[in-house]
Amino acid sequence: MLVAVLMWRSQIAHFTFLSAIVLSTIKNAGDFYMDVISSKYEEAASNSKVPVSKKILSASGALADVMLGK
Repeated sequence: MLVAVLMWRSQIAHFTFLSAIVLSTIKNAGDFYMDVISSKYEEAASNSKVPVSKKILSASGALADVMLGK
């Protein structure tokens, strides 16, 4: 209850709390994105039958559309 009162009365505390939430969300999203991209890259690099560039393009549909001009 004390935290709610502090947030209600102090604009600085409220802004600090919301900034912490936004920054942690950005960090978590970035970490997740890097985990997904690195796993796709490792998967593509491990199979040597198809060139890595084609595998990376196939792992990301949006990137493939941009690179191939679709």
